[in-house]
Amino acid sequence: DESSHVLNNVIEHNYNLEKFAEHPNDRVRHGLAIHVMKSHDDELKSQIYPLLKDDRNDHVREILASDGYYLDQYVTDESAYVRSSVAQNGYGLETLVNDDDEDVLMRVAEQGYGLDKLKDHPSSFVRGMVAAQGYQPEVFVNDPSEEVAEVARPILAELEWERTHEVTLTEEDLSCLTDDTLTL
Repeated sequence: DESSHVLNNVIEHNYNLEKFAEHPNDRVRHGLAIHVMKSHDDELKSQIYPLLKDDRNDHVREILASDGYYLDQYVTDESAYVRSSVAQNGYGLETLVNDDDEDVLMRVAEQGYGLDKLKDHPSSFVRGMVAAQGYQPEVFVNDPSEEVAEVARPILAELEWERTHEVTLTEEDLSCLTDDTLTL
């Protein structure tokens, strides 16, 4: 049957899944990848994922990458969509920090990696993600992009508040504590 509805019902019942890995319809293979990922069944993943590893559809490969599979291979995938999922997994950041795609670079910055290198990136989206990590908010509040400055303002305000409202405890404050009061 070629009906997507029928094929998806067969996939949902885990019937003959290996055959769907070779199906000519990209949507069917994508549906299979999603079904296997959602199953949380490691045995099923080890059976089906190898069949989908080199799929021609980047959405299928992205599902596998987002699930943490084949990251060594996908760190250099032709699709930025797939490489972005690799970065979201925190993998291959030393390679991906040099990527040309701003979505990939945003995911690298989101992991807190390469912030010093990415802070001057021409893309305001990348700089905004760097700022969102709390990196140099005193610099980013003056960013040419108002959106980036908006990200940095509350971070800088919180840091300044913490500096002016530093809480210090004295020995007298701590004297009432015993081992029993420290037990959770």
